[in-house]
Amino acid sequence: MLKTLIAWIVGLSVGLGCVTTVTAEDGIEEGYAQKTGTSGSAGTKQFVDSEIRQLELRENFTLNVCNKTNRDLKLAFYSKYSNLVVDDGYVVMGWYDAKKSACTEITDLPKGDFAFYANNGAGREWNGKDRKLCVESARFKRVHYPEVKCAKSALKGFTDLNIDSNYHTITISR
Repeated sequence: MLKTLIAWIVGLSVGLGCVTTVTAEDGIEEGYAQKTGTSGSAGTKQFVDSEIRQLELRENFTLNVCNKTNRDLKLAFYSKYSNLVVDDGYVVMGWYDAKKSACTEITDLPKGDFAFYANNGAGREWNGKDRKLCVESARFKRVHYPEVKCAKSALKGFTDLNIDSNYHTITISR
């Protein structure tokens, strides 16, 4: 049923004619669809997965930041640009607030590669050695380009995580 629905959707995007999903025993590679004209004559084949993959979404997750310190924190993140599976771009964004002695939820972050950096504004940093990224003093969100350089004071160490759950908690303590 799902294959038929996928083939029908691809048929709408391909244009004239009918698209049917074919299997390996049809002599055409699996994952391909064969486009036929209205007369039923064989036409071109098109990879179904590439059509559907453009529409696939990666699930988002909720990040729960528990600040166990006696000062408010500012956090910056590195993550996928969007939740589209085919999107291989990344963004660096900040600043998110985490109130002292409390937990804060940040929603709608794309699952997968993720990194964070935190500071308390008084010189204390919670940084990592996994990757160095440029941050800004004011709130920001920008596409990450590895070749971009910044002042040494704006280059911060981030801690890498790979998020595959719907809910993830980071606890920051003294």
